[in-house]
Amino acid sequence: MASSPKFSAISLLVALASLATAQKQLVQVASPGAVGPIVPITECRLASVDSFTWTSSRGFAFKHPAKVEVPDLRMSCAPGGDEDCDDMIDSLLHSVLDRRSMSVIFMDDPVTRASSRYNFFECWPVKWSSPACDITNTTKPGNEEITFVSSSVQKVPVIYPKTSTVAIQKKWLPANFRIRRPDAFVVTFDRVLKIDPITVQQGIADLDGDGVLDFACSDLVLEFPVDALDEPRAWLARGDSQRCIIDYLASDGSNMRSLVCSSVTPIEITERSPTTYTFRCAITGPMSWLRESPSR
Repeated sequence: MASSPKFSAISLLVALASLATAQKQLVQVASPGAVGPIVPITECRLASVDSFTWTSSRGFAFKHPAKVEVPDLRMSCAPGGDEDCDDMIDSLLHSVLDRRSMSVIFMDDPVTRASSRYNFFECWPVKWSSPACDITNTTKPGNEEITFVSSSVQKVPVIYPKTSTVAIQKKWLPANFRIRRPDAFVVTFDRVLKIDPITVQQGIADLDGDGVLDFACSDLVLEFPVDALDEPRAWLARGDSQRCIIDYLASDGSNMRSLVCSSVTPIEITERSPTTYTFRCAITGPMSWLRESPSR
């Protein structure tokens, strides 16, 4: 590892009001030297260390580190919250390892005083879950979930500015979404009530010998009211694959991010409740996580 690594992607500023509120820590996502929005972090354990005890011939006991494990870094943020994270997610969706270094900076208060800094080397995302959409949720913000792994971690002196003005990340409400089928005769599902999170996992090796990293993706699951099943049933009867686009919208209707599924194939329609049904589709083609919503 080079003595002066280049941090070209993401700086994560973890703001802690106190050690007693560590479970409520915040993380700032920004390019190095810049100030980005504060977003919640799900889990940030720096390292776990196994140790062994050695006793000398004179009876003195010494404890030494035996094995250090760098755990995964799990964080959640609104769709479109940070361009660097979004670029890494898009690489994940295309089975490309996008390795970047990150800095985690712990704060004595949310915006002004840094207390310690840790560098995570050679990080890349291995799991991503899209935000859950719910037409009835107009108050509680929703987030995407990202899991990163890294090769090593290093504690360094704090170099982040002692004072700064940090903006709170723009929140996204799960009711602000739309789903479209640009290539279909009926181009939109205008009665979708919910969209379950889509979870994508990527391995770090090609174990099946197909020339790309191992990749797993959950199904696209939509919820419809019982009186809005004509379009899903017609598509299920045909059984053809179509392109679907999920747009995550801001409160003013502008697009924050779009998940483009190049090929989606219907599987089944099942009853979820007496008034709603789920429409399950397999994602059978590549996906993209785009900043601009494609018109087609």
